[in-house]
Amino acid sequence: MQLTPIRHVAIIGSGIAGLSLAIGLQTMGIKVSLLDKSRGPGGRLSSKRVPGGSVDIGAQYFTIRNPRFQQFLDQYAGTESYRKWTPVLFYEQEPGLPQPFQVAERYVGVPRMTGVSRALSQHVEPTYQLRVDRVEQMQQQWQITDDQQNMVGCYDAVVITAPPEQTRELTRTLPVVQQGLTGFAMEPTWTVALLFSQPLSLAFDGMSLKDSVLGWVARDASKPERDSGEWWVLHATSTWSAAHQDDSPEQVIAAMIQAFAERFNHGQTAVEVISHRWLYARPARGCPQSGFLSFHQDRLAVCGDWLNGGRVEGAWESANQLLEHWRKEQLV
Repeated sequence: MQLTPIRHVAIIGSGIAGLSLAIGLQTMGIKVSLLDKSRGPGGRLSSKRVPGGSVDIGAQYFTIRNPRFQQFLDQYAGTESYRKWTPVLFYEQEPGLPQPFQVAERYVGVPRMTGVSRALSQHVEPTYQLRVDRVEQMQQQWQITDDQQNMVGCYDAVVITAPPEQTRELTRTLPVVQQGLTGFAMEPTWTVALLFSQPLSLAFDGMSLKDSVLGWVARDASKPERDSGEWWVLHATSTWSAAHQDDSPEQVIAAMIQAFAERFNHGQTAVEVISHRWLYARPARGCPQSGFLSFHQDRLAVCGDWLNGGRVEGAWESANQLLEHWRKEQLV
């Protein structure tokens, strides 16, 4: 049976995957409705506003391996939305034995990580603060209902860019999708950001640690166009975060502050502290990397960085692979 072309697509989630797909579809003349429960775009490109500026609490940087990703960013986000970050970085294979990180080009959004997603969002018209409750098939179309049980709209196709756990909930009435999501899972990460009154006397800007508590620490002020003070961002390991997933923020903050002080003996007390729990921070080890998922004759699809290595560029690649698939099938 020849399927009718897709003319109107709903995309749930305005991270890099959702924004990339929305822009790609619009350039082909496809109508797009981009829906997000948050107050603005970003996904894992997340920053927290603090007095005097902001601090990056999500992805710490991104890399560019595919020249087409660079072209996409330059064309739609603009070269002024991101810059190279040239930090002094170390990593540990054994606890307490740091080694210099491989030299590579790393990039950050400016003046915060959300600078990239906000620039991309200027090319589309997202609907924010709309929490989707479920996606259902209604004859030849797809219906979206919000958490107030109001019908948001009907569409030729729906693409979900949420993590697998949230995607399962949104598609709970669709057995084929539930089965297709088998084996996909995400791991949590607790993040704590600390402001110090004076620069810490540490000879690095970031370090990937082999530690029971901390997995990553970074001097946020080492990034370009940051002037919010001596903020340090601490990411706990997935294992520790999972074990303390239900702890109070106060308990987590105390434990991570102690781990940071004991590991680096920096001798200062933080003057301001913020925390955030990422329930779905990164793909679990062994999680299938299929690029994207497609169901119901390609009318309901799933994409996101968790299907493509967990990197920021992987989110763009996932959306691009879905778009190429639709082109090949002559659906768009």
